[in-house]
Amino acid sequence: MAENDGQAPDLSSGWVDTVSFDGVTAQVVRKGSETYFTLDPPDAAPTLVTPRDTPNEKLLDFVRANLSELRRMRKEMIKRHTKGKAHLRYRTGDVAYVLGRPFMLRVSSLAEGGQFRHAARGRAQTSVGVNAAVSLIELRVFKAGDYDQRKGTFMSWASTVLLRNAERLCRDAAAAVGLEDSVPASFRVRAMRDSLVRIDRTQDIVWLSEDLVGLDAMCTVYAFMRQLADGDAELIAKGCPSWEKAKELIEAARD
Repeated sequence: MAENDGQAPDLSSGWVDTVSFDGVTAQVVRKGSETYFTLDPPDAAPTLVTPRDTPNEKLLDFVRANLSELRRMRKEMIKRHTKGKAHLRYRTGDVAYVLGRPFMLRVSSLAEGGQFRHAARGRAQTSVGVNAAVSLIELRVFKAGDYDQRKGTFMSWASTVLLRNAERLCRDAAAAVGLEDSVPASFRVRAMRDSLVRIDRTQDIVWLSEDLVGLDAMCTVYAFMRQLADGDAELIAKGCPSWEKAKELIEAARD
């Protein structure tokens, strides 16, 4: 598809597999049930993900609606990476993966511009805003320069996403191999150094590592099934049919 002068591209003819704007071409990936953009560092290369049957005109409307925000995000990401690879420090322009999907971060201070008077600051809370259409996470903190505050704010949201998805998927996997009654009553997330999933029978809890936040959901199921099935390869494969890919992703993340 031809590039244009900053306007959304014409999607009216043919079944498009790319869209172009501002001299940049985005691959159209037709899968899943949502339509959204992602950006990959260091050059903020865009990808447009959409269901297989999304009409071209609907894609046109989507691009038009999100182009302004997308431009701003691309500038922020490119600026963050101008001096080479930027390690994840939860700063504006960084990319953090949530269940395998890349989200760009934007950090702002709640205290900027006198937004909160001193007496009110103790009652306010850090917060997270999510624009799923362009895969953007906005971290609103009191001290934008405080790494622990930025990371903690991100994890407060990401851990909830992990927990919500993991419990459903893991219970389904256990039911697939007839072990649903062996699954502990609750799931929780915490930092763990030695394992991705730990089953605590004493407390009746499945502990999930924070490290699973950045991995595809299949990795959580695989790590859970390894623990639940006590290493039984047949049960693991039945509960997690994509176990080979999951294992590959986990090993790549450790390199």
